Amino acid sequence: MLVTAINTRFPQEPGQPNPTARGESDESIEITIPHSFNNDIDEFIKLLQHTTIRQANPESVAMSVLRILQLNPSQEIAEAASYRWRALGTRSLPILRKLYDVPDERPRFAAILAGAKLNDPLAIPHLIEMATSSSPGNRFKAIRLMDTMELNPRIEMALRSLLNDDNPNVRIEAYEAERDTSTSLFDYLSTFAIEHKPSPETIDEWAADTGLDGEVEARHRLPPTEVEVSPPLGMDLAGGDIRTIVWATGYRPDYSWLDVPVLDRKGHVRHDGGVVESPGMYLMGAQFLRRRKSALIDGAGDDARDLSDHLASYLDGQVATTDH
Repeated sequence: MLVTAINTRFPQEPGQPNPTARGESDESIEITIPHSFNNDIDEFIKLLQHTTIRQANPESVAMSVLRILQLNPSQEIAEAASYRWRALGTRSLPILRKLYDVPDERPRFAAILAGAKLNDPLAIPHLIEMATSSSPGNRFKAIRLMDTMELNPRIEMALRSLLNDDNPNVRIEAYEAERDTSTSLFDYLSTFAIEHKPSPETIDEWAADTGLDGEVEARHRLPPTEVEVSPPLGMDLAGGDIRTIVWATGYRPDYSWLDVPVLDRKGHVRHDGGVVESPGMYLMGAQFLRRRKSALIDGAGDDARDLSDHLASYLDGQVATTDH
């Protein structure tokens, strides 16, 4: 039944050598990654984990997930609900659409995220609204989601409008997302009849064309670098003048001190956007943790804001467990 459920949700794609799931024995299943998930295998694995054996009535399963989320709209439940809806496929969309405009942001974003991943065009205006007027954390999530979606002029126009947002962090997120999508949008628009006026090749040509070159001072050029007639070509390392040599050979993290089974075969911490597999453990400062600047001081604040909801939900769950 599990093999059938997986193959029903993830049918064999053109060029895929084998069905997505094949039963090797009563105890093991061979999984072939569909081509559409080659660049996001972790996403595919999570969808597999949330795939239900009940494939006959996905609408009923989707409604059950909605009721559970309404009873407990915590961050953890919201993330699990979004994955379960996506694992159910497009037949869950009528249920998702009920949450696209609810006041509570967590269920709303969970539904919009699932709808966007399932390419529901009705999710786009709600996603744009969330990127424009929701809480800062969800605005950032919505903008990053817009960055990953299929090409759509409405999304491109929304990203460009966010470049003028009052929040500087929103402007940065929108710039990074808009930069990723702008080239593909140009390719999309170039399929239509568009009158193209060649742009100036340099800023100087632009200034001359617009009549602004007379309003600024003449360009300042630095003097050329002078090279000695007989420059030194060697260095005496044993003469006493050089006492320390620093070899800059790069670096890598060392988690040998971390006595928790959360490391992969390369010695890196297994995590999902900073949420480590061990409950209550979080990672900060890693390269591309959630965005390009995650390893920089400027990126720590945004990552911390994104992780704070998950941490608060986890702590609330711990308190509730203690009370019982």
